[in-house]
Amino acid sequence: FPPQPRHGLPGFTQLLDGVRRFYQDNAGSLPAQGERIKAALRHLGNPSPEKVEGDYVAWEILKDGIGQHFDEQWGGFLGAPKFPQPAIWSALLAVSRGEAEDRLVRRTLDGMASSGLFDHVAGGFFRYSVDDRWEIPHFEKMLYDNGQLLKLYADAAACYSDGAYAAVVSGTADWLLAEMRSDSGAFYSALDADSEGEEGKYYVWTRAQASALMTPLEWDLAGPAFGFSEKPNFEGDWHLTRYMPLEKLEGAKGADNHRKQVILETVRQKLAAARLQRVRPFRDEKILTAWNGLVATGLIEAARVLNREDYLESADQCLEFIKEYQWDGERLQSCHKTGESYEAGHLDDYAFVAEALLHRLQSEWNDELYTWLLELKNRLMEDFADPEQGGFYFTAPGRKDVLIRHRTLADEAIPSGNAVALKVLLALAHLDSDWELLEFVEKSITAWPDTARRQPQSHASLLALQDWLDRGIELVVIRGSAEQVQIWCREARRGFHPARFIFAIPNESVWDHEGRSVTRGTKVSAYYCKARQCLPVFTEKKNLIAALDEGSFS
Repeated sequence: FPPQPRHGLPGFTQLLDGVRRFYQDNAGSLPAQGERIKAALRHLGNPSPEKVEGDYVAWEILKDGIGQHFDEQWGGFLGAPKFPQPAIWSALLAVSRGEAEDRLVRRTLDGMASSGLFDHVAGGFFRYSVDDRWEIPHFEKMLYDNGQLLKLYADAAACYSDGAYAAVVSGTADWLLAEMRSDSGAFYSALDADSEGEEGKYYVWTRAQASALMTPLEWDLAGPAFGFSEKPNFEGDWHLTRYMPLEKLEGAKGADNHRKQVILETVRQKLAAARLQRVRPFRDEKILTAWNGLVATGLIEAARVLNREDYLESADQCLEFIKEYQWDGERLQSCHKTGESYEAGHLDDYAFVAEALLHRLQSEWNDELYTWLLELKNRLMEDFADPEQGGFYFTAPGRKDVLIRHRTLADEAIPSGNAVALKVLLALAHLDSDWELLEFVEKSITAWPDTARRQPQSHASLLALQDWLDRGIELVVIRGSAEQVQIWCREARRGFHPARFIFAIPNESVWDHEGRSVTRGTKVSAYYCKARQCLPVFTEKKNLIAALDEGSFS
């Protein structure tokens, strides 16, 4: 809540005063109300498994549920305030069958990237927009949003071969490394919306401030591009949007789109340098394990799509920090501040770090990371899993500060910890042929179909996993020398195939699987399986790539 009433929200002091008055007027009845609330929370937080009734096609349920509330003009969902909700669009992209789903995803991604939700000067996304056009944001920047959006746009760049999405990826990743990364390699939590007591002051411009930094040629192009030729859009000043695309800009006559882009990049650098001279917003320097897991995953996928080794190195340093400071060899801690790690890890901490390790192992195998991933998997199953009904509790057992151990099935500002954990375990079950684990995962994914059908937007990640099961999980294991398997792996991982897990495992690895070793007399052997059915071993790279491109087991 803002300090003072703003954008339809009460001020925080107003909220506290309301709580005080309610307590004074109702103190005698509160204990009984508390017991009723606890009973309701136990029921809501631990729903019983459900039976599927009627036809159940997960991807159609998700697509139709999103479509009912979709904003055809601006993307996202109808109304304001408007939040990016990356888990929903990531799930829809992951289940897409073609034009219908792609239209929803791309309209939303295009709207967010070209609007004021994205920082066109330094990169990164703001928390949400106060209008339905994505134009004026609440100027806070959150690590968890940017980690997820980084992966979402990287996936979209890979799926659609779209350079505009790739530019958003690099802009977001570069901002994370420049503004949010600690000296230790982990990432801080947030940047405030305010500076010098005013929201947005660090980010907005007067026309005179901006034009003074540019040559006439630059202003002729950048003014219309960033909306300076329109009316002020934020309290008499301008918050930058990409108001006009390159092909419609008439400034810098005779310049082609490439030349226009070069000019706008020069303008961006001038604006960024000038903005750094201002009083900067406060940075929340807590380091949160779960959010760092999201960022590490985003950086790993950004590195793959853009071939940026520096992004991969940053992800590695982030994971190294978590292992050194947040992992005691048995359990994770959630928070780190001023040299101290504290707060027992929750489901999200384990799930999001495990997801980052899963993505890192697919980019390049590492025995130490694989061993750590297995340790996290074991801790998830021992401390958080509900073996009877399926799924995971949010907290480990035995905590005295927890009123109710509940399951979090729904996506919120961050993805469902249940869905992310199940995705990781789904991959590991297929990789290690752990069919007992797979049985638990499948039971968990399919345990609450009616809940997901009634609220598809809130259960997008869970519905995407159900769709993967329906289509059949694909597994590719490449064995051979470290150098050769990486060459095969780079080609095999082209494009976007979210339900396909690819591991290039050198011969000398500790990972061992009977039947998946190098075929005698060959340099490399590759195994391609779908839903536990495998094709004959591949010993020629071109044949494997052809089979992956076809995606057929006929």
